[in-house]
Amino acid sequence: MTQPKNKKPALSPIMRLQLRRMKHNSDSAKKGITDWDAIRAKIAATGQADELKVDTGRVLHNRAVELARPVETVLSGTSTNTLVVLQRGSCQLALDVEYVREIIPLESVTYVPGVPEFIVGVVNARGKILTLVNLEIFLRQGAGSLGLGQADQKQTVVMVETGNFEFGLLCDGFPVIGQHNPTLFKESSHTILDYRTDYLVGMDTNGVLLLNLATLVTDPDFLVDQD
Repeated sequence: MTQPKNKKPALSPIMRLQLRRMKHNSDSAKKGITDWDAIRAKIAATGQADELKVDTGRVLHNRAVELARPVETVLSGTSTNTLVVLQRGSCQLALDVEYVREIIPLESVTYVPGVPEFIVGVVNARGKILTLVNLEIFLRQGAGSLGLGQADQKQTVVMVETGNFEFGLLCDGFPVIGQHNPTLFKESSHTILDYRTDYLVGMDTNGVLLLNLATLVTDPDFLVDQD
């Protein structure tokens, strides 16, 4: 007796569709069919879009910064100079930074007999012997703070040079260096009556005296043999 052949079970439409997709993917993999050009184009388009977003954001940020920046008013005919302001006793003296060679701590002073009282003595400034001057005494004609007594580590020497003259200025503490408008220093004889005004440009509203160092060193009373 002949056995009936086994019939394959009928497939549903959904199963047939899944089998077709599996077969298509398998055939594509065997043939090595991959649309790399399409993939690269898609990646490039994505990168360009991101870059465009970054650039746009950067431009907007820079524009916002520029708009937020305060408007500066430029005053015609005004300028600032860098000045060194040194304190000596009750006197604040300013001089142009171009005259200043160095600022060093005061370590020791050698006193010299028979010199004017505005000369504190001589100091060894990095191997160079310099005359140390107390400008407060010179400008106030002896009414300033005299001598040192003992060397004070809190004091400094402002080494200045103009023409052929090089000497040190005694300063209490460390001088202040900053920008100042020279036009703010006004001549006012009644406020600087105690000082020798021949060597002063003027005084500002804070009581700082602007020194004319070039004129000062031409005074015979100030010239000192430094040899």
